[in-house]
Amino acid sequence: MAEIVPFQPRQRHPDWEARLGWAIAVWHGRDYAPESGSDCAAFADACVTAVLGESWWPAKRPTYRSAAQQARAMKRAGWADLPAMADALLGPRAAPLMARRGDIVTDGAGLGVAFAGAAFAFGHMGLVRMHPDSIVACWPVGA
Repeated sequence: MAEIVPFQPRQRHPDWEARLGWAIAVWHGRDYAPESGSDCAAFADACVTAVLGESWWPAKRPTYRSAAQQARAMKRAGWADLPAMADALLGPRAAPLMARRGDIVTDGAGLGVAFAGAAFAFGHMGLVRMHPDSIVACWPVGA
């Protein structure tokens, strides 16, 4: 497998705030379906793409149909869990209190995005608001 280079910091898209709001709205009401790419990693990718105008995923994204298959696919790619995947793809973490709108956040289990004084994640219950105290790390997205 080719070495994965962390996503390099890039300038945010000039219209990133509107694009991020639209991306979050698109995921509202969507059902969790990892087999069709509707999970927290895909949601985080949609948010990064909205903010920067380009995806953070390597050329070949692991595919899976369940959480168990997702865990196996991530391990094959060299990632222990979702936060480790974000470390590899987005680079160094920042403290949770440093999260800005558009940054990727985690509660240790799933990935979400900071937005409008809150954070949102996508999982088995669809798009949900993350409790601020549950956020354990963030990854800055863009300069």
